[in-house]
Amino acid sequence: MNRFLLLILVLTSLHSCHKDEVIFIPDQNYVISRETMIASLTDTARFYEITVNNSETTTLFIPDVAVFEIPSGALASENGSTVSGQVKVLFDDASGHKSDLLKAPSLLYNDDAIDVNKVFRVRFEKDNKPLVLKQQVQAYIPAKDVQGDFRLFYSPGDEVSTWQQLKSPADGYHSQKWEIIYKDGMITVTGFKITLSSQGGWYCIGNFAENGSASTTVRVSLPSGFNSSNTLVFWLPTGLNTAVRMFGEGNSSDFGISGLRSGQNSEGKIITISDFGGDKYYFGIRNAVKVSEDVVTLTPTQHKLSEIRDLLRSL
Repeated sequence: MNRFLLLILVLTSLHSCHKDEVIFIPDQNYVISRETMIASLTDTARFYEITVNNSETTTLFIPDVAVFEIPSGALASENGSTVSGQVKVLFDDASGHKSDLLKAPSLLYNDDAIDVNKVFRVRFEKDNKPLVLKQQVQAYIPAKDVQGDFRLFYSPGDEVSTWQQLKSPADGYHSQKWEIIYKDGMITVTGFKITLSSQGGWYCIGNFAENGSASTTVRVSLPSGFNSSNTLVFWLPTGLNTAVRMFGEGNSSDFGISGLRSGQNSEGKIITISDFGGDKYYFGIRNAVKVSEDVVTLTPTQHKLSEIRDLLRSL
């Protein structure tokens, strides 16, 4: 009798262990960082070193990328003290590929998706500490398409910040061909001239979808365990150069965005990027139509970071 009971216990234990092997239990204490996660998948940020001389204007020339004119005395520490000597400039251009747009804050302004021409981040620092601007710094950004009803937006770039429209459409930026003095010669830039604000952050030149686009909703449901702590979800509408972040509440596996205006085209892609810690990464993608009564379902699959990087470049 005792042997029979022991056999039942062993078989029960083996059956339980077999079931446990297919159950995925994510670390509920792990919290994903959008900036860190996307930075590991897109390689666009670059640091440049310059020597700032407070007796004259300093020009930083990054061929085919940007030109900065920094007046004497323009850079200061956070306590207001003017700095000189070696300074680092971070320039992160997220305009090169659609997947690079994921690095920027969600490209939404007052429920309108921003159709991006250029979006980039700038930061000045010395000894690994951020600097502020005491005077206006001019940035010249090369661009092929400079004709249109563009607007200029700014965002500090933290996890919860939104875009601010800096000026009216008439004078938010200047676009033409520029001749800039550099060393013993001249630099010609065709594109946009932007006046940088008193602090670093993200700048975006873009416009909105056509007038009259109705407010819509996009919703997606993921498997249990995928939530806003470990997963990033984006809506990429077809026909617009933009990426809009979708959010979930608490431990819910449902993500969505409502009141969105992104033009008449209702098609697009939903993509998900998940990090559960311990090198456990998941990626999901599917075509979707906005304004559907039904919640779209999507089941991400596990990938290496290098594989997710390649999948993003195929967008």
